[in-house]
Amino acid sequence: MKRKTLGLILIILLVFTVVGAIVLIQQANRNLSTDVAVNRIEDAYQELEKEIISTISNDVIISNLITDTYTFEEFDKLAEKPFGIIVYERDSALIWTNNFITPVKAKMVYNDSPLFISESNGEYIIFQHDFPGDVHVIGFLPLQFDFGIKNKYLNHVKTPGIQIPPYLSLQARPTANSAAVHSLNGNEVFYITQSIGNEAIPVYPNAVYCLFCFAFIFALILVYAIGKFLIKKWNSIAGVLIVAVLLTGLYLLIHALLYDAVLSHLALFEPLHYGSPGIASSTGDLLIKTVVLFCFSLFFF
Repeated sequence: MKRKTLGLILIILLVFTVVGAIVLIQQANRNLSTDVAVNRIEDAYQELEKEIISTISNDVIISNLITDTYTFEEFDKLAEKPFGIIVYERDSALIWTNNFITPVKAKMVYNDSPLFISESNGEYIIFQHDFPGDVHVIGFLPLQFDFGIKNKYLNHVKTPGIQIPPYLSLQARPTANSAAVHSLNGNEVFYITQSIGNEAIPVYPNAVYCLFCFAFIFALILVYAIGKFLIKKWNSIAGVLIVAVLLTGLYLLIHALLYDAVLSHLALFEPLHYGSPGIASSTGDLLIKTVVLFCFSLFFF
């Protein structure tokens, strides 16, 4: 009775972990849809738009910046925001909070209206708010940007505010396949399309890999329990052979269903780091084979 209960618990745990991992994978793949990405980006943009406008139109903040009355800690806190501020008096830039963008004075018709611009290193949204005394404040929000030099260390650049994946392209004007991102007042600010030549790569949460690890462990314990049951019911040879078949089937199942779809996105499974024909295609593949072989050896002995 105890063995049956243990077996049932293992099966339930195995099913729950696999189902949970599949749900998370489907959610991650759904996030690759342009429409879903646009909705996420629009929500994040509108939150930041609200914060930028309230910051650049705040008399106290701008006065403290102009008169240099901020303490280092206060200025550092302002500089940590996912957007930058440039304060102009006439045509001179008095102070700016970060170096994402070269100080530029745009000609804005209305206060606090967003304007999409493309610079040499990326795309930005800028806002302007005018104060008495010919003081103009520019707020700018980085959307996507690249380093001037690209190599394996400087290839993936994340903006501090909105995370826009590289397979999406931003533009100022609509096209046939583009989707608009709207401001708080409903106006279209910029447009998003699928970037040609950039493959959409799913980014799975760590919980997916944790669930699959648990499922793998539960499956190994279940196979071990089945083998012990068969040895007692039949004989040692039958139990060992069936365990060998089950472990081989488990490895082939992982390779067929998970290797390309999920595991290949981990550095551990990149053939670049390790690959040996006939032994293992990657370090991760070698690890799985070693664990399976170890479990069989443990059961055999």
